[in-house]
Amino acid sequence: MDSDDETGSLLLRPAHGEADTIYLGTDSEFIAHIMEDADGTLWITSTETGISRYQKNKDNFIHVAGTPEDGIISLCQDSEGNIWAGSSRHGLYLLDRDNQKLIPRLTPKNRRSILQIRSIVERTPGELLLASDEGLTQYGTHSGEWRTLKAQPGNADRLNDNYLQTLFFNREGALWVGTYFGGANYFSPEGDNFRHYHRGTCDMDARIISVMAQADGNNLWIGTDDAGFFYWNRRENSFRPYRPANGQPDGRTPSYHNIHALLQTEDKLFVGMYMGGLDIMDLKSGQFRNYMPSPSSPRSLYSSGVYALCRDYQGEVWIGTTGGLNRYLPETDDFERVYEVHPADVSCIVDNPADSLLWICSLNQGMFCLDRRQHQWLQYTAEDNHTGERRSESNRFPPTGWSLPASTHNTDSG
Repeated sequence: MDSDDETGSLLLRPAHGEADTIYLGTDSEFIAHIMEDADGTLWITSTETGISRYQKNKDNFIHVAGTPEDGIISLCQDSEGNIWAGSSRHGLYLLDRDNQKLIPRLTPKNRRSILQIRSIVERTPGELLLASDEGLTQYGTHSGEWRTLKAQPGNADRLNDNYLQTLFFNREGALWVGTYFGGANYFSPEGDNFRHYHRGTCDMDARIISVMAQADGNNLWIGTDDAGFFYWNRRENSFRPYRPANGQPDGRTPSYHNIHALLQTEDKLFVGMYMGGLDIMDLKSGQFRNYMPSPSSPRSLYSSGVYALCRDYQGEVWIGTTGGLNRYLPETDDFERVYEVHPADVSCIVDNPADSLLWICSLNQGMFCLDRRQHQWLQYTAEDNHTGERRSESNRFPPTGWSLPASTHNTDSG
């Protein structure tokens, strides 16, 4: 997220507390997707229950629509305010907010249609793009008309893979398509065909694209499962590879090839890896340093699996691991363990500067929220009684050691 604010940074000292627990509005603690709409309202999805919405005035989540059969895994709000939902097995839905139900718009009843929609973006008002196992689908929100672009062997202008993972528009309006077997496909705002970047066609010798992140100067960082990560220079249309060295890490290359999170700050690149821990690259010197969990050190990462990175509006860098949440401490070059979020398998971190909230999405413990104004952590989870009321798990808030120092940060995020 971008911010030009300068504000005091919040320091959370290690405290063995627990989070207040709040009913999540679903019967599931597996959160598949999180989205903030144009009004600042938070929406979450679960493959087991559907869509829930955060009620700020009541400080809880309520179930809005969907059932386990729907299997919702992706959300998108278009420029007209409509919310669209992608299913893991039933295509595309439109959310009817007034009647709190999902309206099928593109379903597998038509055998030519698509089943699993992993990512949804709006290309222009009235036109959505959908990423699925069937290729790239253009869908007209008013007409209901659709067509799917599929890979064509031998046609260099088309997609080169039908198994699509993610869709990403950069700041110049170009579309990037992350595929499972075909590397990255690129479609410029002025162009009429795709360019393919993968092993054999360019310096990006990778096939499985796992993550994309904004770099400086409208350039791009691209992480892969099979070949480290790459820096794409838009002006030169070139890729600079960052691959692990053969043998032991040498400090000049990343520690592992399987990349799942990337975040650039002013002078550092944070690289989250599957089982490889966290690398921090000094962008000036090009040197890498690797960080792994240590049973003997409470100032180390919770886990070697790092799947989420976020720099908040105060300039703090948060690291989501498969075992919990850490905060990077640049003064000592180590990490704080956030005990209130342990042992959550963190999949996504979203900062909400307007309300001074930091949201943590997990695959096994529901959701967590850092309320900076109240200096406390809250947990949103399934409850047996389904009352929707706030239930306190601990009276030990605020944790000892909270402080608001006078130091400030320029938080122009990468």
